Amino acid sequence: MKKKIASIILSAVMLTSVMAVGLIASAAGKPTYIVKSAVSGNNVTVTVSIPGNTTAGGKIIIDYNRDNLEYQSISETVIGQFNPDYKGSGMQCLSFFNATNYPKETVLMTITYSIKNGKTKSGDIKVDFFNLYDENSTLVSSSDDTVTPIAFTCPHTSSAWTVKTAATCTAEGVEECKCSVCDEVVETRAITKTAHTDGAWQTIAAPTCTEDGTRVKNCTVCGNETARETIPALGHSFGEWTTVTEATCTAEGLEKRACPVCGTEETRVLPTVPHTPGECTVIKQPTCTENGIKNAVCTVCGEKYTEIIPALGHTADKWEIVKEASCTEAGEKKSVCTVCEETFTEEIPALGHDFGDWKITKEATETEEGSKERICSVCGEKETEVIPKLAASASNSESDVKIPKTGAAVASTLVFGILSAATFASAAVIVKKKNKS
Repeated sequence: MKKKIASIILSAVMLTSVMAVGLIASAAGKPTYIVKSAVSGNNVTVTVSIPGNTTAGGKIIIDYNRDNLEYQSISETVIGQFNPDYKGSGMQCLSFFNATNYPKETVLMTITYSIKNGKTKSGDIKVDFFNLYDENSTLVSSSDDTVTPIAFTCPHTSSAWTVKTAATCTAEGVEECKCSVCDEVVETRAITKTAHTDGAWQTIAAPTCTEDGTRVKNCTVCGNETARETIPALGHSFGEWTTVTEATCTAEGLEKRACPVCGTEETRVLPTVPHTPGECTVIKQPTCTENGIKNAVCTVCGEKYTEIIPALGHTADKWEIVKEASCTEAGEKKSVCTVCEETFTEEIPALGHDFGDWKITKEATETEEGSKERICSVCGEKETEVIPKLAASASNSESDVKIPKTGAAVASTLVFGILSAATFASAAVIVKKKNKS
């Protein structure tokens, strides 16, 4: 009676040395097998072992998805026959019909497959056991006991980021990173929107004399509005004033002007003009201190009206000084009017100072300010001012440098000294002669 061997899924592993192990249990004399798988980089390794103190023989067939995997090599085989292309199927088969005792755990076969570029996934490998023999070399089973397919997963080796969807000025883009082994997308990330590309300003509402306008910029790529500005109102451009109604001595006039752009008009009032006096009658004569009054008739409108005759003001005889004016204070004088005999006064304006020339009281230097003063010749008032510091002179700094005399300079100095001595001697002789004479 056929008994199915229990199978254990060997889970997918990432990176190197991660193992999936399946144990085919011994029952009713069947030998026990251990199946392991490991993924390392781009390779999948399947190892079939038998534990120690076990006698077994038979046939092991490994089937795999040839679209995803490619057979590479086999190693560590027991004494038997290995066929890398079993019955032209592309499967691998190891036959070891003679039952053999294995005192310790022994690797019967190790087969390496490579994951084809762009391929991955799990469930690509299954291990079948045919014609199992027990320790007495007795055929235990001639049907296959199939191990559940070995699951493995590509550990993924990230490649460079590539753009899947380019970003625009209205939407984010997407870039992805694929596994360089299996070509599966490992990670995605957003690409920030690009900046809008501004076009030229376009006026969408022209300004008028009284209302603001509007202009915008649109993106030359997506057409969306990117900027908006207000265009200030233009204001009216009024022409010259023209008279609508002339002003008279009894009624105001009117004039207007118009904006040639929008036609808006504005007006302003012309004030009345003065009456044109005709014959006048004096009602009250003006005096020195009081206004007079006269009646008149306008020759234009015939209206009667009154006018003020300004006061005449006093007529002075002789002035008498009441208080002399000084440099800073006003004086006062009085007189008797020859018309009304009233005594009246007038102010004498202050004279103001009569300053002399400036005199320097302290010379300014390059490090200290100086001072100067002047005195009023009338009241003795003194006025002082600060003299700013002198500017640093390049010639002054150069004069401090001692220049060694050359031969020519020494000679010139000697000649000058001799000439000076001769001049003084001649002058002394002339003086003596004059004294004698």
